[in-house]
Amino acid sequence: MKKIVSILIIFVFFIFMNSVYPIFSFAKEENNISSEEKYYSSLHAAIEDANNKTTKNANSNANDGVASLVISNNKATITLIKDYDEENELIIDNDIDFNLNGKNLNLIASNSKTTNEEYKYGFVINKYKTLNIYGEIQGSEIHHEESLGKYFIMFQVLGDININGGKYINNVNDSGAWFINATDTYTHNIKVENIELNTNALLSAFAVKTSLLLNNSNVTLRNNKFTIHSNERLASVIYGTSNSNVDNNKINIYSSNGNGSGFMFTDFSICKINNNKIKVETNEKKNAGIYLYKYCDAEITNNEIEATSENNSSSGLNIMRNSIGKLDNNKIISISEKGIAEGIVSKGILEIDDLDLKVVCREPKNKGAIRH
Repeated sequence: MKKIVSILIIFVFFIFMNSVYPIFSFAKEENNISSEEKYYSSLHAAIEDANNKTTKNANSNANDGVASLVISNNKATITLIKDYDEENELIIDNDIDFNLNGKNLNLIASNSKTTNEEYKYGFVINKYKTLNIYGEIQGSEIHHEESLGKYFIMFQVLGDININGGKYINNVNDSGAWFINATDTYTHNIKVENIELNTNALLSAFAVKTSLLLNNSNVTLRNNKFTIHSNERLASVIYGTSNSNVDNNKINIYSSNGNGSGFMFTDFSICKINNNKIKVETNEKKNAGIYLYKYCDAEITNNEIEATSENNSSSGLNIMRNSIGKLDNNKIISISEKGIAEGIVSKGILEIDDLDLKVVCREPKNKGAIRH
């Protein structure tokens, strides 16, 4: 009887590892933040004149929230502080249009407090609320550059966010940096257009991170330029499960000691990936221009994908475990100096039309065009 029980335990463990390990062996990322967490990102806002002669509180009316922060011809600085009373919370509790008007906004999070000390937040958008941000790429900027020992999330989304225009910098040299994080409890609409994002992190670096559990996020990325760098973990523009439409983006991904992927879609994602230029470079770990994991359905059209790994495997496209990839008129280059170079790796359903494929590898035995 004990022998039968032992066999059953081993069998169940094998099934579990076979179902969950492949994605984590590639990404090894944290789970989404618990829905039970309370999100605090406190605000002290000051508007200074050009000569720094005057400073006034820009958030004196708690009912107006961030809407009372007006950036005109002067420089505005937002500093996150320990207090998180009603007057100082940078939490979006009503729909807000936030126009940067060509000016800079600096986020300082070293003293902010949250119930989860792993993370710090810039803006928090509550459920059923929408934050609209408008700004020109030239002149409108939101910055975060700080050593925190924590993950810094510029936009923690429980509701909806619409960003059109502006330059965004999120650098954390001793932890992780995420531009947008969507929780796993509510339905979200995320739209980002006409922006430039630069993210550098010691640990994971993402433009958009969604739930790994639910297909509850609708993501649109259009006409953007993304530069995402990580030193030790995964770097990617989108990581998680979502309904996504990504069109006409220029993407540069680099990870020195971690994995890299232009887009990494997980369980049951439905996505259209069109007209993007994707360049992914890694040194010690694996990479993929586009990675579809388990039951994803993707239309991939008119993209230019270049994936390069110095010492590990590189692939332009990975279609894993019952995912469907419909390819039309794509150009893929896969390069590996000392590892394995493959153009397309497919363990799902693959439909190809008009493919320009090039595979470069120092060892001819370690390269292949399509592995299905």
